[in-house]
Amino acid sequence: ILNPALILKELHLGILDSLRLENNVDASEDGMDIAICAIYPSKKIIEYAGAMNPLYILSKPGGGQIEVINANSQSLGGTIQERNLTTDLSFTNHTLPFEKDMVIYLFSDGYMDQFKSGQKQRFGSIQFKKLLTQSAHLPMQEQKAILIKTFIEWKGDNTQLDDVLVLGLKI
Repeated sequence: ILNPALILKELHLGILDSLRLENNVDASEDGMDIAICAIYPSKKIIEYAGAMNPLYILSKPGGGQIEVINANSQSLGGTIQERNLTTDLSFTNHTLPFEKDMVIYLFSDGYMDQFKSGQKQRFGSIQFKKLLTQSAHLPMQEQKAILIKTFIEWKGDNTQLDDVLVLGLKI
């Protein structure tokens, strides 16, 4: 399966089956959030689908704005409201053209959900987008260093709350 939306649907069904979540009233309500892309250089397109995690695109690094391709508002393996609706989930497959020097970002919610040292303020998506936009003109290794440094300074002595993944890819 190469279609990102179909990959997410199959992962969802596999999680339900493996963890025996379907029709189990005592099962956890938590699900897995994910973003996935298929890149086709010969066609100059990117296919994206997401479960709660969007795709960020910067077409003009250093001067552009982040374009947000929204994910579906459902997690893999999680519940909607009634347990018997979980197998009927479908995900949206977005097909996007790409151009030279375009940068895409896929990420978990851990960076944005992290609390500031000594406070109950989360980093947040607005600040995250601003950080990516301001550093987008830099080489990818320098962007990585800025992301790590900023996260460590923000977190301070606080315990890391969640997994933190930021993947930036320059096309």
